[in-house]
Amino acid sequence: MRRTSLSVIALTMAILSGSWSTALAVVPDRGAGVSLGNRNVTVSVPERVTRGRAFAVTVRLPGDVAAVDGRVLMDRRAGELLGVAPLGGGSGLRPATIPGGAAFGAYDLRPSGGATVLELVIVPERSGRVQLRVIIDSVASQEGRRLSVSGGDALANVGVDGGSTVFRAPSAAASPRPVRAARPLRELQQDGRMDKRDSDVARQAWESARLTSSTCTAAQSDANGDGCTDIVDLQAIVAARGTEYSIDATAGAVTIQSLTFTVNSPGDTPDVATGNGVCADSLGVCTLRAAIMEANWTNGADRIEFALTGVAPVLIQLSGPLPLINARSGGVTIDGYTQPGSRVNDSTLGSNAIPGVEIRGNGASARESAFFITSSGNTIRGLLIHNVWRAIVIDHADAYGNRVVGNLIGFLRTGANETTRLNFAVVLNTGAHDNVVGTPDLADRNVIGNYSHAVEHYGPGTNANIVQNNVLCMRPSGMATATCNNGIDHNFGPKNGLIGGTGLNEKNIIGATNLQGIEYSHGWNPAVGQGDTATTYQINGNRSIGNWVGFRGDGSYDIAFRSGLGNQGTADNGNGINCYDGSNDNIIDGNYIASRWDGIQVMSPNSQRNIVRNNIIGQSPLGQAAPMVGWGIKIRIGTRFDTISGNTIKNAALGGVGLIQSNVLNIRVSRNIVTDTNGPAIDLYGVPGPDPNDAGDPDTGANNLLNTPVFTAATTTSISGTAVAGATVEVFRASRPAGQFGLPVEFLGSATAGQNGNWSLPVALTSGTLVTALQIGSNNDTSELAANVAVGKAPPPPGPGSLLAADDFERTASNGWGTASGGGVWSHTGPTGSFSVSGGAGHMQADNGGTRQSRIDIAVAPVSVTGRVALDRLPVGGNVWVYVLARADGETAYNAQLRVAPGGSLFARLRRVENGAATLLGPEVAVSGVTAAAGRPLGVRFDAVGSDLRFRVWDAAGAEPGVWNVTAVDSTADLQDPGEAGLRLYLNGLSNGPVQVSLDDFEVRYGS
Repeated sequence: MRRTSLSVIALTMAILSGSWSTALAVVPDRGAGVSLGNRNVTVSVPERVTRGRAFAVTVRLPGDVAAVDGRVLMDRRAGELLGVAPLGGGSGLRPATIPGGAAFGAYDLRPSGGATVLELVIVPERSGRVQLRVIIDSVASQEGRRLSVSGGDALANVGVDGGSTVFRAPSAAASPRPVRAARPLRELQQDGRMDKRDSDVARQAWESARLTSSTCTAAQSDANGDGCTDIVDLQAIVAARGTEYSIDATAGAVTIQSLTFTVNSPGDTPDVATGNGVCADSLGVCTLRAAIMEANWTNGADRIEFALTGVAPVLIQLSGPLPLINARSGGVTIDGYTQPGSRVNDSTLGSNAIPGVEIRGNGASARESAFFITSSGNTIRGLLIHNVWRAIVIDHADAYGNRVVGNLIGFLRTGANETTRLNFAVVLNTGAHDNVVGTPDLADRNVIGNYSHAVEHYGPGTNANIVQNNVLCMRPSGMATATCNNGIDHNFGPKNGLIGGTGLNEKNIIGATNLQGIEYSHGWNPAVGQGDTATTYQINGNRSIGNWVGFRGDGSYDIAFRSGLGNQGTADNGNGINCYDGSNDNIIDGNYIASRWDGIQVMSPNSQRNIVRNNIIGQSPLGQAAPMVGWGIKIRIGTRFDTISGNTIKNAALGGVGLIQSNVLNIRVSRNIVTDTNGPAIDLYGVPGPDPNDAGDPDTGANNLLNTPVFTAATTTSISGTAVAGATVEVFRASRPAGQFGLPVEFLGSATAGQNGNWSLPVALTSGTLVTALQIGSNNDTSELAANVAVGKAPPPPGPGSLLAADDFERTASNGWGTASGGGVWSHTGPTGSFSVSGGAGHMQADNGGTRQSRIDIAVAPVSVTGRVALDRLPVGGNVWVYVLARADGETAYNAQLRVAPGGSLFARLRRVENGAATLLGPEVAVSGVTAAAGRPLGVRFDAVGSDLRFRVWDAAGAEPGVWNVTAVDSTADLQDPGEAGLRLYLNGLSNGPVQVSLDDFEVRYGS
């Protein structure tokens, strides 16, 4: 990825306790910006990137900078700031969407190579010239001291896919500035100790201040008292946690264990005396807000129950975000089903639950989260949550063992859809791990819709979360849509998660989505770009098993419920399930999928070793057709080492499995069934239509355009043929006529090709059954399907001139010639030390009176054998005989004899050999106009077509002549069957032996 030098912009900084200067510059990776001493700050951007694939803007700051926040401004149509990756250590905050772009922040940073280095990871979404404006708003030292900044505004241009459209970055608002000098650090969680809960509050406050554009205007979470809520506050708290601090660590501590707080007021007022174990606001009633505040102080597992007046679900209108749920230990269960009149779900279709409490937020514009959990062991249950930008956020590494169960999110109390499209319903964020969203218990089923993302996994450490038995992107009835953009999404690092399962009620049912039902995408490797050696920000080891994607709640098909409804099937969208851009070793298994475009997509060179198996694509769980415009499974953009196996693909217009770009390699495509399409079952990008076999298989393209296996026989009890030595050959019953390709409608079994390339599979079939086959090489490259043959009938012969075997000898071997580049393994007669391969030719050597022979098996009788032969010396006192062999079987063969006499004269003759006894098929003929010389290649061609035999010799430096030196007709029955082809050497009467003959450019074609 090339990087470019751009404009240089000065940035002045001053540490409060002492001044220093630095410069901000946009520079290429190899260079430095404008230097003011050794205090440079540089921003490096790529010159060219690929649409849909993450790239990084690298920010290098002085090594004693420990925290930074800023902005990346760009046309929102052109891209998205995905995440922040500190290179030397530290934590990146999730970027916050702001007008004109996104805010970023990172803290507790450590230098790498003498500098503090961040990578701002961006996903480009449009082709063209994209302007990026990178602004540094605040920086802090390791101790949390602010550095004042001015003039930090760098404008850069990035080319995306060579497009010409210019996407201009908006102008920048001024950086927020403190309104007063910093004061002594104060707690944000008022419990008498400076601990992780204070940093939890500071992290959430940093995001909230940016989402609401209130960094220095609403500073209730301003820890250092300077009037702003920014990265300086968070760094100061982290520094205070790591040292002795003046706040009394025991002041205000409580020892109350495991209380139950009963909410009896629908109000939203705070607790009046937090920490006394009594939930009461200033009027003495218990609100949900007050109950959470009290629960955060206890050391046990608390419960919040409800006894509200009214018909369930009873409304609680939020005045703002609820308090963080961050109890030190034990967790809290908020159980809406304790409200009188509520009812848990017991329906297998959708949900008939009646939540006890309605939590209504303040709309999308407020950009609030209703529940924000940063601790472990909490449960959110039995609530109807809507009209809030984010419903439930489970955040950071201490947030584990939490449960989100039995809720309805994104709907009105009538079950109707929320009228405003909101952001994320449930977010598993920045390290939250081992949490549960839904369980197989029907009572624990969540129904979520009308959010951009129903369930979203984000960030490194967000691992081992389980999402099961949820009904997503449809209404509680399961029979009406509640469209999302994505059903379940993973970005920037989640690993080892489970979506669905094989047990009863473990599957998720995902309805209408604009982009895709399930996505694994946009991982990142901060150490070496997209080189796939570090895993921190990659999306690896996840499983999506047994889900219904793109269907109604009862499993029936409806075009309105499909995945990809709002996309044209481009970039990384428009699929039922997508695995892309930094996603590795994931398993997609046993899912039913209906999509407007493609069923499952795997792509990008940094997404490898993904397994797509046992999925049913293009058909509903009830057996209905679910047509797609594109491929059942689409593989593209350089992905490698993936496995596509055991899938059933129906009704995909373009075909079954499409490897649609030439750099897709080592993709194992095995045991897939494809029906109901006019397209191919398997297509390898290379040439339009079925890819023809070629000698030596030197052509390039997807899966290296591996040749298909060749049938030699198809009976009711056995299917046999030839393939690459050691390849696995899979045989299928086919639906199309003989001579066409596929479709594979039933897997019949597999065989392994021997060292001679032959394979055979026992079967039990009726006469006339159509079969096809593919082969899988040792590197997992898989071919397309071979032309179909009918059982009980001879396989269709190759066309005239079709290549049957070839060897270019572009290898090195000793004690034999090894395996031909196309056609199997060479066999030899004579001491193995007489045979070798080097210098682009196969060599055999014999002494006076000696005979040597090399042969390769050919599956058809009519052949044309060609090659170039050369002697390392001319004979003295005797002759050298070189024989081109055809239809050889043991000691029986046709020979085209070429005698090389002393001085280089050439003589040609045809022979028949039966059980070692030779019969001359005409006189020896002098070859005119051509003589042999040491090292001079001679072209030879021997045709054995039916009973017609023809042989000619020419100087290989010139064109092949149109006349034959010798011809004959012979119809000996034993020599009308297929056999081996090759070369034989015999010496007699020489005084200057041994002599070596070399063979190159060997080919055997179907003769005519």
